[in-house]
Amino acid sequence: ESGKALLHDVDDDGVVEVFFEAMPRDSMAEASTLYCLDADGEVRWQRRSADRFDGTAHDLGHSFMLRKWELMQRDDGDQVLALAGHTPRYPMEVALLDAATGEPLGEPYHHPGHFYRWLWQDVDGDGETELILGGINNPGPGIGRAAIVILDVPFEAGGSAPSDFFGEPGPLPLAYVLLPRMEVNEALRLGSRVQTLSAVSGGEPGEFLATASVGG
Repeated sequence: ESGKALLHDVDDDGVVEVFFEAMPRDSMAEASTLYCLDADGEVRWQRRSADRFDGTAHDLGHSFMLRKWELMQRDDGDQVLALAGHTPRYPMEVALLDAATGEPLGEPYHHPGHFYRWLWQDVDGDGETELILGGINNPGPGIGRAAIVILDVPFEAGGSAPSDFFGEPGPLPLAYVLLPRMEVNEALRLGSRVQTLSAVSGGEPGEFLATASVGG
């Protein structure tokens, strides 16, 4: 089964390539795959999401399904951001790929929860764009808390996240923030997640707006 698809000329030869995701019939047994086809329908590259997660702290098994992805035109080349969520558990794999070859740029980042929103912004004023991710940390204190993660680009391995749940080395976030839980979270026994991420027009470098809502 196929999902999202788009057309884009990744090598500036005047001919567009086709990007699309292929979803398996049994998401518990097989991972999803992202494809890039040339104009003749030949596979230029393909990348399969992780088949299972064997963290040293937890062996969760099963597969990852591509939840969201986008193609970005950057000064250093076209890239694909791919977010794959575990089935049926909570980890999410965030990978940055070279759009022309499908090769990973740096190491994938694994988050104990899901991301629903992202924003590209220069947060430290160095002229380079960072990736801001918003979602939920789950498991976490209570039922889960809204989480914001900021990653340098490309994702360089250099340690583990401060709240790394998996016991594996990986890209070290520039920031990892859990937003406070509200009284309504406790009253309804529900977690919270980041609902929106947006840039602040005319704001200082690093400023962005995040909102959270009740619900996992």
